[in-house]
Amino acid sequence: MKSLRMRLLVILLGLFVLAWFGVVSATYMVTRDRIQVLFDDHLHHDAAVLAALVSHSLAAGADREVVARQVPFDLSIYQKELAFRVWRKGSLLVQSVGVPKFEQQAADGYDTVFLNQRDWRLLTVRFPETGLMVQVAEPRTLRTALAAAITNDALYPLILAVPMLALALWFGIGRGLTPLKHVAEQVAQLSPARLDKVDLRTVPTEVDTLVSGLNRLLVMLHRAFEHERRFTADAAHEIRTPLAGIKTHAQVALRATNDDQRAHALTEILLGVDRTGRLVEQLLTLARFDNETLGLHFTTFELSELINDAIVEQSLAAQAKNITLYCANGARGAVYGSVSGVSILLRNLLDNAIRYTQTDGRVVVDIRNHNYGVDLIVADNGRGIAATERQRIFDRFHRGADTMSSGCGLGLSIARRVVEVHGGTITLDRGLDGRGLTVQVSFPMPPAA
Repeated sequence: MKSLRMRLLVILLGLFVLAWFGVVSATYMVTRDRIQVLFDDHLHHDAAVLAALVSHSLAAGADREVVARQVPFDLSIYQKELAFRVWRKGSLLVQSVGVPKFEQQAADGYDTVFLNQRDWRLLTVRFPETGLMVQVAEPRTLRTALAAAITNDALYPLILAVPMLALALWFGIGRGLTPLKHVAEQVAQLSPARLDKVDLRTVPTEVDTLVSGLNRLLVMLHRAFEHERRFTADAAHEIRTPLAGIKTHAQVALRATNDDQRAHALTEILLGVDRTGRLVEQLLTLARFDNETLGLHFTTFELSELINDAIVEQSLAAQAKNITLYCANGARGAVYGSVSGVSILLRNLLDNAIRYTQTDGRVVVDIRNHNYGVDLIVADNGRGIAATERQRIFDRFHRGADTMSSGCGLGLSIARRVVEVHGGTITLDRGLDGRGLTVQVSFPMPPAA
């Protein structure tokens, strides 16, 4: 059942009907008990009247023998069927027509007996002053039927009220759900270009948490869309620049008048293709960590082994600028994370350090163990980054104002994203010899095995 209005209507009507049946049962039992008391009182009254009549008859004919006989007798105002027997000293004096065979030795008081295929309510009363024993009885069917009739008469209005109640509940629930309709209308107006938050002033308390969560999601979606638009625009701009250079050098090669001009233009084309390929690779890496971090495989591994592999991978670039690249102290440290992710982090940090360090410089990698985890440190003595730009340097496609390198401004952005995925922190400081840049990545302590 998809309709909340119909669901509430069914639940409320079901509860009402259940309560109604409870009222019916309680009403029937209370009515039955009250009728039982009332009819028992009437039986006692009938017995007293019978005893008085019989005593009067005996007193009038005391000089002659009283013979047992059958006489019609009726004292009940509820039912014409009343059975009775009057005894004196074990002799039957009077009985009604068609009376059931009540036991003469029945105990005094009320009893329920089964005679002639029916249940009877029997009262036995002894009158010591006259020596009489009176037994009066009536069928229990009257009591049951009367209790049912009274209960039905009391419940007819409730039966007629069910359709009216359903109609009232239908309109009442509809009016109560009006705030939800307003929320649905606001949500229906949302679009990627318009992600306004839902107004909480008219939202019912019961769905306030849901709508608040929806508003938080809308804020995150808005930020994600804005970030995606900026990223797409920046990526298009960055890719357009090397492509324009490639096109220019291709035109130069076509118009070259000698082999030297043509060879120089083709070399520039190759360099432009390399720069574009690197940019595309970094864009794909960044997109991977933005969208597929949940698919990364985390394990505990030795950080120094990845550092050695990264140094070997970057050794040719370091040799080309005569940069000394090494790992200090031979330290070791265990990290819990993605091997591929940390490898990308190391590659970008070393690539940045070598790229922005002048010829004959130094790049040092170090590991420091602490009680709270492991620190990875990459330091160089290059140009460094001004303190005023260190916060913006992690922005995508942002490059320092005084840089002359051919980078695309994504290396540190990728590094920060990898660190965020691993629950760590990344900070910048002065580098070697009071110059250059030091990047410190703090990984948390690996979980217990």
